[in-house]
Amino acid sequence: MSSQWFDFFVKTKKPVTIIVCGLPGVGKSTIARKIVLKIFALWLSTDNEGYILFGENRKYDERYYQKLYEHMHMLAQDTLRSKNNLVIDGTFLETKIRQKFIDLARRFSKEVWIIYVKCREEVVKKRLVNALSWQRNCSDADFLIYLDKKKKLLNSDDYGVLDKELNVNLMILDNSFDKKEPKILFVRRYNENL
Repeated sequence: MSSQWFDFFVKTKKPVTIIVCGLPGVGKSTIARKIVLKIFALWLSTDNEGYILFGENRKYDERYYQKLYEHMHMLAQDTLRSKNNLVIDGTFLETKIRQKFIDLARRFSKEVWIIYVKCREEVVKKRLVNALSWQRNCSDADFLIYLDKKKKLLNSDDYGVLDKELNVNLMILDNSFDKKEPKILFVRRYNENL
């Protein structure tokens, strides 16, 4: 296994698309930022794009998510047409939303990865309670939002689906360690030539 989790992406065929997903507060943006710097990719974040579209008065309702994902899909398509590496960062807990971005990425990228970021709940709570808004960029998730998303995920048909998505490379990271690199829990490489 690779000595560092990000070594998998440094050695990928270019262009590559990496979708970083997981519950709020687990450190998706921290992971995405590290990958962007390692592989010189463009970065689309649901937090940042949502802020650009709706400002500080965002309402996390169906209209918000529909408009946000349509906007991000268009930006991703433009980026991928230019043959650039792309990192997309958001919760993406619904299979149908993730699949739309996977399908787009497969049209333009040599490799597609999903990184599912996990974190112990007590660490998430500490991060979200202690974080100052200026430290968290455009995210305004709090622990109640985390709990709500977790409950919805556990009660949905999407729970556990990541390991069934066999047409992409998959990495699951534990990002519970504040001053250390995340720990690789699982890696599966998809061979397109099979």
